[in-house]
Order: sequence, then structure tokens, then C-alpha cells
Amino acid sequence: MLKDRPVMGFGYDRFHSNYMLYQSEYFEKHNNIKMALRAGNTAYAFNEPLQFSVENGILGLSILLLVLYFLIIRRGTLKENEPLYEMAMAEFCR
Repeated sequence: MLKDRPVMGFGYDRFHSNYMLYQSEYFEKHNNIKMALRAGNTAYAFNEPLQFSVENGILGLSILLLVLYFLIIRRGTLKENEPLYEMAMAEFCR
């Protein structure tokens, strides 16, 4: 899924609907009865970074990592009167 839409992804909370399409395409190509019997209605990926990347693409993942960098790594170096610090604190510390 990530290979088909790497930059922008499928959109927030769209993993479930798109995964079912990819799952059906896989079973059409590979006639594996054992796997088909175990397949189910999967709403979430098996890990958060994978699901976030599929939904938001590499662009969304980069933005998330940038925000985390400024909140965690640079938190001690930002001064309280800087606009970036004020925006981050207003958004994440409600």
C-alpha cells in the first residue's frame, strides 16, 4: 500500500477501507486457501508507524518526526518567548 501512494498516503483513518481492497487483490492473484480462511476484517495495521505511514505518506511521517524533534530534543533549547515554542505549547499542552 505504501508503495502505491508513498508521498501523500491514503488519508487519515483510511487504512481499513483500502486494506480490504489490497487483501482481495492479493487473494485473487494467490489462490491460498489457508491464508484466505485466516483473513479477516482488519481495521488497523500491526504497528502504529506502518499505519501512520500508509495513511499519511512519507510527507506526513516527516512532519510528525519534525514536530517530535522540536518537542523532545529541542525543548530545552527553545526560549519561552519564541513563536515556535508558544505554538507548540499551545497546541500540545491543552
